[in-house]
Amino acid sequence: LCGVVLGPLPGALAAGIGSMFSDIFSGYVTWAPATFIIKALTGGIAGLLFHHFKNTLHSKKGRYAALALGGIVGEAIMVIGYFLYETGLAALGSGALNQASIAAGIASSATGIPFNIVQGVVGIILSLILLPVLSKIPDVRDWIER
Repeated sequence: LCGVVLGPLPGALAAGIGSMFSDIFSGYVTWAPATFIIKALTGGIAGLLFHHFKNTLHSKKGRYAALALGGIVGEAIMVIGYFLYETGLAALGSGALNQASIAAGIASSATGIPFNIVQGVVGIILSLILLPVLSKIPDVRDWIER
């Protein structure tokens, strides 16, 4: 939703920085660099797609479709990004970067995919619920309409 309200670049920075600090303050410092990049890409691409397609689809339903499309693509980036990062961490944590450690990393990282998908779906649903509420605030509406 950051990329939708603030625009792609400010939204990417807000999503990346905020999520990174969440990891740092909750004790997941190892994840902070990846979270910054992954969440920034998620917010930036979702915002970019929303702002591109909201102008193409001029109806109220079009705005929701643009939000859903941006959310789906953005959240797919999040799921893939965390999977790849966790695979790399697991492979490097084994002490040797070889085919066996990568296979073990893939196997252990795959367990996080369902959780990340649920996180993404919940985020999209909340965004669809919050968009009309936030659009009633004049300043926010102006940011969204840019």
